[in-house]
Order: sequence, then structure tokens, then C-alpha cells
Amino acid sequence: MKNVFSLLFMFSVLTGYAQDSGIATYKKEWINLYSESAAGRQDKIANPQKYREYRELEKLQKELTKQLAYKLKFDKNRSFFYLEDLLNIGNEADLALAKGPYQGEYYFNRKTDSVIWAIKALGEKFLVNLDKIDWKLEKERKTISGYSCFKASAKIPLESGKLQSVVAWYTREIPLNYGPLQYNGLPGLVVQLETGSELYTLTKIQQKKITINVPGKGTSISESDFFKQFENFKL
Repeated sequence: MKNVFSLLFMFSVLTGYAQDSGIATYKKEWINLYSESAAGRQDKIANPQKYREYRELEKLQKELTKQLAYKLKFDKNRSFFYLEDLLNIGNEADLALAKGPYQGEYYFNRKTDSVIWAIKALGEKFLVNLDKIDWKLEKERKTISGYSCFKASAKIPLESGKLQSVVAWYTREIPLNYGPLQYNGLPGLVVQLETGSELYTLTKIQQKKITINVPGKGTSISESDFFKQFENFKL
């Protein structure tokens, strides 16, 4: 009888997440740092001044990034990923150092399986229609933030012609196919995401009524055309 009640409780939790709306909070960390790379280790001996300067910059970036909170609003059919407004980082240079290349807001529509990246560049707002992620579901699993997670991987093409490896850990315990940035479409909420230089980890999830607004006015453009115009922006 105890097992039956446990199963019923778990079913109610899962269906609750499937039917309701809420907000998931993620923290970000910087990984694969220069100081830890082969080039960094080489410069530590050959060019110690350069190494020290980069090392100090990494320390500052790490401390500033602790103040960031990324939010993922969700309902049954849509999600909205964004960086929460900051009050503690007033310096624009410091803010840019903490934020890194991932700026703007990401809107995912589950029904149309489409992601729009709203980004301002050179004073103009663009609504970038991002390409669909081709996920590979893997057998590896581990526990992250208290959730039993499965591994998924993908190769994301960059404008340089190279491929960026992305690893996501998702949980079936929360059957919402949403995640940070544009990384959606998995059979469960993404608990942790590694994009090469950044690591996003779920810290909290709340069920509450929320409002998700559609992207405002802006120039609609494909992902490839956007990067042809702005080569310095990278996903």
C-alpha cells in the first residue's frame, strides 16, 4: 500500500509540472578556462606576465558571474529564457565580462518547435530564427541538483565551419522539454547544460502563474544570415 501511495504522489507531481506554469532558476559558471588549457600552462612558463593578467581576469569574471541569475519561465506550450535584471553590477565592462557572449532573450514555442532569439546589435533589434537542435540521446546518467538525469549531446555548427560540442543533462522527473538558451526539445527539463565555455545548472524551480509575452517588434532573420552580418556574435 505504501508503494501505491508513493506512485500516486509521484504521478501527481509529474502531471502537475506538465499542466502548470512556473519559473526555473539557473546559475552559470565558466569552464575550460585559458589558465587551465595547454596554451595557458605553456604561457605560465614562457610568458608569466600574460598568464597572470589572464588569471586575474578569470578570477574577476568568476566573482562577477556569481551575481547573475538566469530565469526560465514556462507554461504548457512555451518557455522564455532571460537574464534577471542586475542591480549589483553597475559597470558595463564588468557586466559584459560576466555575461559573456550569451546575451538577449530566447523564446521557445513547443507547438511549432521553434526558437526565436531576441538580440540587440548596433542599435537594432533582431528576431533570429534559430536552427533546430539535433540531439543524440545517450545512456549515461547521473544525479544533479537532486534529480536523476540522462545525458544528451549535440554538435552545433559555428560560422567558422567548426562544430561546438554541447552536453545537456535532463530529468524525466520534470517532463517539460525546456532548457537554457536555445537548448530545448529533450524529454525532460534540462538540469545542467555545458556549451563549451559555460556551465548552466538548475538551482530552483517554482510552480506559479506567469505571463510569457511574444517577442516584440524587430527584424526577423535566419541564424545563418544574422551571423553573416555580425561575425563577432557567436552562439
